[in-house]
Amino acid sequence: MSRTKTSGKQDKRISERAWRRNRITLVVGVVSVLLFVTVILVSVIAETAQFRSQKAAGTAAESRIPVSAQESSETGPAESDTQESDRTGTNTAEAGISTDEGTDVPPDSADTETPDSGYDTEETDPADTAETIPQPVEITDAGRWLDSTVMEPYPSWCSGSDAEEIIKYLAGGAPLRWDVIYSDEGTVSYGKRYPDLSYYYYDISNGSELAYDADRVRYAASLSKLPFIYSVLLEIEAYRNDPHADPSLQSHYDLGAEWIYDPYTMFSEGSGIIQEEKAGFRLTVGELLEYAVKYSDNVAFAWLQGHFGLSSYFELLDRLGISGGHSDPYMDFSARDCGRVLYSVYLYFENGSELSSMLRDWMADSDLDVLIPSHFPAGTVPHKYGWDIDSFHDMAVILEENPYILVIMTDYEDGDQDRDALDYFSKITELTKTMHGLSED
Repeated sequence: MSRTKTSGKQDKRISERAWRRNRITLVVGVVSVLLFVTVILVSVIAETAQFRSQKAAGTAAESRIPVSAQESSETGPAESDTQESDRTGTNTAEAGISTDEGTDVPPDSADTETPDSGYDTEETDPADTAETIPQPVEITDAGRWLDSTVMEPYPSWCSGSDAEEIIKYLAGGAPLRWDVIYSDEGTVSYGKRYPDLSYYYYDISNGSELAYDADRVRYAASLSKLPFIYSVLLEIEAYRNDPHADPSLQSHYDLGAEWIYDPYTMFSEGSGIIQEEKAGFRLTVGELLEYAVKYSDNVAFAWLQGHFGLSSYFELLDRLGISGGHSDPYMDFSARDCGRVLYSVYLYFENGSELSSMLRDWMADSDLDVLIPSHFPAGTVPHKYGWDIDSFHDMAVILEENPYILVIMTDYEDGDQDRDALDYFSKITELTKTMHGLSED
C-alpha cells in the first residue's frame, strides 16, 4: 500500500516537473517570436524613414533647379545615325478603303526611306543617371534639332519659334518622373529622372511632319488595339462586299451574334470593365469591338484575337509599312508607326461606311478623355490611349477643317493619377495646336 502511495507521489512530482519544463519552453518560444517580430518592425520603420528622407531630398533638390535648367537633361536623347526599319513591308490591296490616291500611307513617306528622328534610341543605363535628379545641360542652338526632326518637304513655318519651342520642351522641359535609381556602388534609391518621350505630328492637308524620337520601336500598350480592331472591320467589310463570299462564314462575321462571359476560362486581367461583371454577362460581337476601343477592354480584345486571328492584322501592318507590331505580343510600335495607322484610319473615316462611322464614334467616346481630347470640344476627337507599366500614351486624329495627327508616347507610369504626366500632355498638346495654327496660314 505504501508502495502504491510512494509511486503516486513520484508520478505527481514527475508530472509537475514536466509541466514546468513545458511552461518554460512555451515562454521561451513566445519571447523568441516577439523578438523576431520586433526586429522586423524596426527594420521596416528604418527603411520607411530612409525612403521618405530620400524622397524629400529629391523633391527639395528639384525645387532648387532654375527654370532655365529645365530646357534639357543629360538623360535626354542625343543625336545619332540614321535608323532603319527592322522589317520591310509589302504593299498589298485590301478591300474596304477607297481613296483617290489609291493608298492610305501618308503622302511623301510611302515610297521614300524615312529619315532619322535625330536622337539616340539607346536606353540610358540606370547607373549613368544621377541618384536623385539628372544634371541639366543648356541647349544653345535649338535650331539644330529641327533640321534632323522635320521631314521633307521642309515647311517654312517650322523655322519659327513655335516648332523650336516644341523640340526644346521635348528635349529638356518636360516634368521629371519618379523611378528607382541604381548607383555605381550598387546602392538603390528612389529619385527623379527625365522621362522617355516620343512625339509625332502630321499635317494631313500639306504633308508637313514634326518628329522627336519617332522611329524607335517601343512598347505601345493598348495603342495596338486600334490597328487590330481596324483590321477586323476591314476584314468584315471585305466579306460583306464579296459577291462570291462563302455563306458558311456568315455566322463568323455576324456582329449581332451573342457572346457570353465566362470568367473561369476567359482572359480577365488589365484594363476594361467586362471583368467586373459576373459569369453569364452577355454582349454581341459588335459590342465586344466597341468595348475593346472605347474601354480598352482586355477581355474583349483577347476573345476577338482568338476569334478573328491575326492574319488581317499583319497584312495591314505590312501594307502600311509599319516597322513595329510584329513582335510577340504584337504591341510594339514607333510613334511614326502610330501616325501611319491613324492616317489610314482617317481615310477609312472618309470612306463613310457604316463600320467606319462606328469606329470613329467609339474612338471619340473613349472613357479616358483627360489627354489629347481634353483640349477640344467633347466627343469630337477620335483617339486611342495606352496605359501600362512604364507606358502612358495617346494618339489622335484632330478632325478640324485642316485635320492633323498627333501621337504622344511616354514612360510616365501612374497614368491619369500622375499630375506631372497630365501637365506634360496638356503642354505638348497646346504647343502643337499653336504650331498647327501657324501651318494653316
